[in-house]
Amino acid sequence: MRRVARPALLAMAVLMAGCSIAPRVPQPPAALPQRYAQAPAHALGPAPDLAHWWRSFHDPQLDALVQRALAQNLGLRAAGERLAAARALLDTPQARHLPQESVYTNEEPTPGSTASYFQIGFDAVWQFGLFGRGKSEQRIVDSNAALAAGDRAAAQVALVAEVARAYLDWCAASQRVIDARALLRQAGQRLHLQQVRVEQHLDAPVTA
Repeated sequence: MRRVARPALLAMAVLMAGCSIAPRVPQPPAALPQRYAQAPAHALGPAPDLAHWWRSFHDPQLDALVQRALAQNLGLRAAGERLAAARALLDTPQARHLPQESVYTNEEPTPGSTASYFQIGFDAVWQFGLFGRGKSEQRIVDSNAALAAGDRAAAQVALVAEVARAYLDWCAASQRVIDARALLRQAGQRLHLQQVRVEQHLDAPVTA
């Protein structure tokens, strides 16, 4: 048996020890200060409700428009499909490093095709998640799922904001039309009163 030099064994052990652990991902501090230096004395209040904030207008027509947009928008639906796909892959790294068995059968005829042989086989594959490979793959799929969830939430917020803005602009334009018609009626009434005063010789006619 060939003997391996001790320095070579030592170098191999150091190399395997350095690759046996996945690199650590820096974690932000979880503890937050109770009060910031520039924060006001009163409480900041609850966080905004990004899921149903438009209901604070108490407008059934706006609620119906938002629900219709959420149900029929293709961009939001695509973001939801990407989120579902990312979540479906959450268990993939764990399943990939489990033992996998398969059984196959085959029928081989003889050269003269006078008989055949029935064969059955068995395969087994086991990929070990060594050197931090399993943890790294799990981090990747977890991060992809988190990114997909954030993208869908951002798409929903942007869609609802766009619908609400367009609806409020339409309401403002409609109100301006109503106000303009009211001003036109008032101008017509003033003109009629002016004509009556002229006919009663209470005022001189207006010349251009």
